[in-house]
Amino acid sequence: KIKLMYCTVELETAEYYLQNIYKKISNEKINIDADCKYELLRLYAEVLINLGDFATALIILDALKKMCGLYSKLEYKYYYYLLYTYIEMYCRKSESAKGLISECKKIAEQMDGDKYLFRAELLECMIDMAGWHNIFFIDRDIDVADEFIEKIKEYKYYNHLASLYIYGFENDFELYKDAA
Repeated sequence: KIKLMYCTVELETAEYYLQNIYKKISNEKINIDADCKYELLRLYAEVLINLGDFATALIILDALKKMCGLYSKLEYKYYYYLLYTYIEMYCRKSESAKGLISECKKIAEQMDGDKYLFRAELLECMIDMAGWHNIFFIDRDIDVADEFIEKIKEYKYYNHLASLYIYGFENDFELYKDAA
């Protein structure tokens, strides 16, 4: 039900419940399955990132990193780096984000399923375009391969495709200076 809240953008409600679950897990040392705990922490970090609470998200990511050390699951490491990259990108630390996404892509290449690598490549594209936050940010041309555009369509990431079309074309300062 909490995942549904997240998917329907009931972020504050999801955050409330996940915060309470996190407190119970960490303070009362509730014994739950490692995969379940990881999924809860990962979802909590995603909610916090989407709410812009990067400081708390980093605390949760620290718990995720500890789990990566305890369990040698590539998926744990992949999501750790993916989520950490989002934080760095949204905090406008693009060089750090690029280093993290590079690590994430290396892990994705070892995993089954193309979607892991696709999501990392999409995030890499978002880093180049300042996380879709500012239409007037680009001071250089950013090439996006036609094959990647097709992958975005294949995986039905239409919001990202729209952002690429909006932010990725005709970003010439002269074109927009009268509008600003």
